[in-house]
Amino acid sequence: MERITSEQYAKSVLSLLKLARSGGGSATGAAAQILLSTYNGSHWHVDLTDLCHFDPEHYQDALNVIRGRVELYKEPHSVIADGNSHFRALWDDWYLFHVGNRNLRICPECEDSGKEWDSEWTHVIGPCRRCDGARRVNQPRFEHSRNIKNKFEKPE
Repeated sequence: MERITSEQYAKSVLSLLKLARSGGGSATGAAAQILLSTYNGSHWHVDLTDLCHFDPEHYQDALNVIRGRVELYKEPHSVIADGNSHFRALWDDWYLFHVGNRNLRICPECEDSGKEWDSEWTHVIGPCRRCDGARRVNQPRFEHSRNIKNKFEKPE
């Protein structure tokens, strides 16, 4: 196998970044997880089964990002222009995939919107009272005697 080039790596980072920031479809979360886990693996873990959500082009981009990180020893934000700001925004957009948050229950009051609606569900009247807009409640999704209770903090 030929070693990946810096150009291929950068092109794939930009492709997945565009997909992750598009806000539509199940592949967006997979793109965010690939980028964030190659950016900071102790805070973000990719769910490999989410690779199934990609079309062939984005699947190849995901593999290129992984290969670029491993073969070139460069973090993904360092191979694109203004990478630090792009990845800070990505970190903020996808905070629910952070390792401390991903196994928390979806708030039953707001059903993952983080918002409280009026009685007709036509206008937002404020942040959800139960989760304070965080969209998750401090209960692990999978109950087990060894679970560590997360100290969920709403992002600033």
